[in-house]
Amino acid sequence: MTIFTAVESAQDVLATITANVVGGAAGQQVQATLDVQTVGVGSLTFTPSVIRGQFGVTTCTITLDAPAPAGGTLVTLTQTTPLLGVSAGGYLIPEGSTSTSFPLKGIRVSRSLSTLVTAGRADGLGSSSAALVIVTR
Repeated sequence: MTIFTAVESAQDVLATITANVVGGAAGQQVQATLDVQTVGVGSLTFTPSVIRGQFGVTTCTITLDAPAPAGGTLVTLTQTTPLLGVSAGGYLIPEGSTSTSFPLKGIRVSRSLSTLVTAGRADGLGSSSAALVIVTR
């Protein structure tokens, strides 16, 4: 028989469920706690991290800190300066996978510029990661 169940939210914990069960001949009490973790972005890398304007291509790799759940995990990229052609719709990491890689092109620039790119879940849950990319003339 369940006496108590609590559900809480925290930054990287989707829910904490605590159940106290009383039963048996001696009326023993047993407590169990289950933390349901969210899947976040563990790392973001660009290879190479320095590219040449509109002719430059970098390979972006997004790695989750756990396998993507059913339906996959949608990750969006934001830039401090829009120097890379990123998808506004984000990038879906398929169910069961921990990473995805794809090419990104630079834009034409009149001088060398840098941008800090941040990857995070589209729904805002979980951790995020950032990396610097330099686009040269």
